[in-house]
Amino acid sequence: MIVCRRKFLRLSGAFVSTAGLSLTAPALAAPALVGLKKLNVRTLSFDCTNTGEQLNDVDYWVDGQYVPDALADINDALRDYRTDEVYPIAPKLLDLMYRVTVRRKRMRRCTSSTRAWRRTVST
Repeated sequence: MIVCRRKFLRLSGAFVSTAGLSLTAPALAAPALVGLKKLNVRTLSFDCTNTGEQLNDVDYWVDGQYVPDALADINDALRDYRTDEVYPIAPKLLDLMYRVTVRRKRMRRCTSSTRAWRRTVST
């Protein structure tokens, strides 16, 4: 069987391009999976300047429900550092912080001024 040069180049070019795509296709698709995260999750991070504690990537809302353990961790992190008393932070306030974070791509600075009721009344 005699194959002319043009037909040979055409066939070999098609083979090389098909083989090249099959080898590079997974590499091209991989970076799209790196930043993949659940869509029904709200996450916040806290850097508590008064206590020096950090709370990183807390998923406080998952699939339409607030996560009680995460809310407790946030309440503890934002406690009154003078008396160590913990008071609940309103989940709607956390939602507002989340919206600001998403809109600005990051949280600038938020300072908790939670104080124990007895201390505030007595001063």
